[in-house]
Parts: sequence; C-alpha cells; structure tokens
Amino acid sequence: LSALALHSYYVYFHKEDWDKAAAYVAAQTRPGDMIIFNATWVQLPFDYYFRHYERDVELRGAPVDLFDRGVLEPKMTEADVPYMQQLIANRQRVWLVYSHEWYTDPQHIVVRELMRTMQEADHQEFEGLQVLEFVKGSTSTAAP
Repeated sequence: LSALALHSYYVYFHKEDWDKAAAYVAAQTRPGDMIIFNATWVQLPFDYYFRHYERDVELRGAPVDLFDRGVLEPKMTEADVPYMQQLIANRQRVWLVYSHEWYTDPQHIVVRELMRTMQEADHQEFEGLQVLEFVKGSTSTAAP
C-alpha cells in the first residue's frame, strides 16, 4: 500500500519550481528593481534559492509584507490598492512572483494595478507560479 502511495505521490505531485524561478529572476534583475509577492508566504521558498545570488533588489509583499498582518496568506482587496500604488510609484521596473492567486488575489488586483502604471515586458511560467516583469516607458528586457 505504501509503495502505491509513493508511486502516486511522485507521478502526480508537481513540485513548485521555486529554484528555477529564482534563478531566472536573479539573471534578469538589476540594482534597484523590486520583487513583489502576491502571496506573501511564497517569499520564503523563493528567497531560499534567490538569496544565494546576492542581488541588490527589494522584496515586498502585496497586500502587505510577510507577517505584517499576522495572517500567512492575506487576500488582496480594493482597500489595499493605495498601498500597492505607493509601493510602485517611483519604480522603473517591478517583478511580480504570482502564485496561489486563486486564493490571495482572485480578482487579479495586483496585476491590474501594475498594468495601470507600467507595461508588462515579460511573462514566464514555472510549475506552480508565474514571474511577470513590469516596466515604465519601455518593454525592453535586455540587461545592461
């Protein structure tokens, strides 16, 4: 019975690709970029891999930073929009690590607010998450 359970686990369970997503973002980010997490707790597995790259970027959560509200997965609401706008107001480039949005951002408020002031320049799909790049004034993703 346990062999059958293990077989099912390894065949049907798809591990989220935090390592690949972190490597991709690390290769693309520039000093001063911001990375936003729509599900604040997902910053933990992402940062586990990302911290090894020692990139000069700011990591923030939307609607709040990790553990700021005392809730592991706070949901994004319209009341959080002013905070989101303030967060990205002076940024030229923002990366969104978008995961578990069906629960934390079912109305896609985070993406909507980023698209109000920025252009989507890149969109990568990884198992269990997406990475979106938003820029002001240009869609170029070429590193300097």
